[in-house]
Amino acid sequence: RTGLAELPVAQLRRNLEDLRHGKGFSIKLVESEEQFVRELGENHDDSYQAAWVISSSANEWFERCAADGVKDGYEGSCRRLAQACADYHAKGGGLLLYAENWPFYAQANVILAAIFGQSVAVVDSRKGDVRGGNMVLRGGARGPQGLENISCGKLKDLEHPLMTGIQTLFEGETICHASDTVAWEEAGFKSVATGGFKRQQKKQKKEVGLLWAFDHPKRGRVIVDMGHTKLWLKWKEGATDRLTSNCTVWVLGLDRVVLSMRSGADQSHAKELLFEHTRDRLRGPGSAPIRHSLVPRENIPPPLDAVIAIDISGSMRDYFSEAMTFARD
Repeated sequence: RTGLAELPVAQLRRNLEDLRHGKGFSIKLVESEEQFVRELGENHDDSYQAAWVISSSANEWFERCAADGVKDGYEGSCRRLAQACADYHAKGGGLLLYAENWPFYAQANVILAAIFGQSVAVVDSRKGDVRGGNMVLRGGARGPQGLENISCGKLKDLEHPLMTGIQTLFEGETICHASDTVAWEEAGFKSVATGGFKRQQKKQKKEVGLLWAFDHPKRGRVIVDMGHTKLWLKWKEGATDRLTSNCTVWVLGLDRVVLSMRSGADQSHAKELLFEHTRDRLRGPGSAPIRHSLVPRENIPPPLDAVIAIDISGSMRDYFSEAMTFARD
C-alpha cells in the first residue's frame, strides 16, 4: 500500500481485472504486510503460484504496524516478510517486486536482502536521481506521431518472454534504480529493459535498468520493476497491461515443466506434472475451473521437436485480429 492519494487501491483493482478476465488468474489483493505474510504462510497447499509486492515507504510501514497493534512492531514485521518471501522463493514460488522512487522501496529491499544479500538493493535520492516518465520504444523506433518523452533506453532482450507483444513500455512516472549493476548481475539478475531519461539526454545521462529478471532452475523466478506507478498510470498505452500479464505467466515457470518432459527419463510422471501444474496455476484458491484451463492427460503429446501453443484468451483477441488483417492484406 503506497499511501499516495493519486494511486488509489480502487484503480489498481480495476486495472488488475485485465489479468483476471484476460488470463483467468484468481487474484487476492491485501493491504498490509502482516496479512500478506499470513496468506503465504497459511496456504501450505501452495495455492498462490505468484506473489506481488508493491512497495511503500518504511515510515508508512512503521505506521501501519503501530495502527494494527503489531506486538513486535516494524522490525518484527520486516523479519516476517523477509522470511516468508525467502521461504516461498526457495520452494519455487514466483515473486514480482515493484519499487518506486524515494522512499517507496522499503519492502523490495527487505526481500532482496533476505534472498540475495545486502549488495542487491534499489536506491534513489530525495531529489530523485532518475526522473522517469518516458516511453521506451521497441527497436529504437520513432514511435507514434505526437508521442512525447521518448526514453533514451531500450528493450534489451527482445527474445525474452517478458517482452512478448511489447512495442512501447512506460517507465513509470518516477523510478528508482539498482544500487550496483555489477552486484545484481553477479547475483543472477538480467536487465531486460533500460531507460530513465529522455532520448535527447542520452549523451549526458546513462540509462538505468528498469526491469530485472532472475531465473534459477531450482528456485523461484524473481522480477524487480523499478517504477510501480505504471500499475496505475498509462495502463493501456504504456503496455503495462501486457507486461504484467507476461511477468505473471513467466514467474509461474510453466516452460520448465515442458522442458522436463523432453529431458526427463520418466515421461509419464512429467505428463502428470504438467497436468497438475497447469490446472493449479489457472484456477485460484476455492475458484471454479476456468474454461480451457484443464489439460486432458491423454492430449499431452510425447516429447516433440516443436510445440505450437494457441492462446485463445480474451486478451489476445486484438492480436489475432491484427494478424488476420495483415495476412489478408
